[in-house]
Amino acid sequence: PSDMDYRDNAWYRAMEIQAACDILYSEKAERVHRMVKEFEDEQERKFSPLDAQIELRIRTRPDIARAMMEGVVMTQTEEAVKLYESIKRELGIITGEALTDAVKGKNFSVRFPAGKLKIDELEISECICGPSYESKSKWSVCKNVNVNENDGGLAFEFEGGEWFDDAVPCLTDLYVSFALKSGGKRAGTFRINVRC
Repeated sequence: PSDMDYRDNAWYRAMEIQAACDILYSEKAERVHRMVKEFEDEQERKFSPLDAQIELRIRTRPDIARAMMEGVVMTQTEEAVKLYESIKRELGIITGEALTDAVKGKNFSVRFPAGKLKIDELEISECICGPSYESKSKWSVCKNVNVNENDGGLAFEFEGGEWFDDAVPCLTDLYVSFALKSGGKRAGTFRINVRC
């Protein structure tokens, strides 16, 4: 992987969950909070008993203490990744693929896989996308959605957005708020090259 490939790092995963929770408001917040709380409680139950053993070994056998701590960290990391995947499934985050670069003053396109969204369920003009750190009022607005005849995937075309005013050339993740005719929302994400 390149230096630009950061999807496996914990910060990215946390940002993806945070952005999706922001998009979905309280629709799933209670369930996500419960999942995180259960995870924290389980970690505390599993690893608190080791604290005294590690502390004792720090003085007598630091090599063993270090190995124990590394084991705890590796186990917690593996379990946190599983939690992330569970939360992502719970939130229904859809991952898309940029079809073009994002260039200020030009429309850009992103494709989402077939079966994840249905075009007749979307309020297309209310679907927006942008960086998680910007107000949604500054995000780009969806102008058009096309169905790929070969595989049924949806290609969204977005226009403008004041978020470009603060953008610098980079590879970044943008987040999508899919507005549904039912009044609900879905959340999506994709990585795109930004050129100003």
